[in-house]
Amino acid sequence: MRGLCEPHYKRMVNTGDPRPDEPIGVNTASKMRGLSLQQRIDAQTRREGACLVWTGNLNQHGYGRVFDPSTKRQRFAYAVAWEAKNGPIPDGLELDHLCRNRRCIDPDHLEAVTHQENVARARPYRAYPPKTHCKRGHELTPENTYIKKPSGKRRCYTCQRAEWATGRARQREAV
Repeated sequence: MRGLCEPHYKRMVNTGDPRPDEPIGVNTASKMRGLSLQQRIDAQTRREGACLVWTGNLNQHGYGRVFDPSTKRQRFAYAVAWEAKNGPIPDGLELDHLCRNRRCIDPDHLEAVTHQENVARARPYRAYPPKTHCKRGHELTPENTYIKKPSGKRRCYTCQRAEWATGRARQREAV
């Protein structure tokens, strides 16, 4: 995919399509000048299957951004679309993409949830039960579990003691 020149590569990353909609040299920002927020949204979306996909600028995490002329700030396109249909996002809640497509701004694919719920949905591997044994087969009981700092990872105390002993032996040999 890196076989593209820099402008086409950036366009591919931002919009998913390396080809410009217009001839090179036409400034998209100048086209948007004077348009209302809803007109900007309508001009930069297309239907892809069930999703209404944002074709405009994306942030580094892949979420669509749109310039709001009333506040003179960039906003998330999906949040603007949600607010146009449902009103303001309730305090203490954030929007979750049910379709798992970050570029989708379809309000029917969004749900206002708590941060904890959003994180839990984004990381389904956390739903798995915690390990009961270390990779060497030692049982991970509270007495045999060491919490490694600063990461907070659980370690087998038996294996950890063996590592400490190996480290001390190396230090003795080095002296």
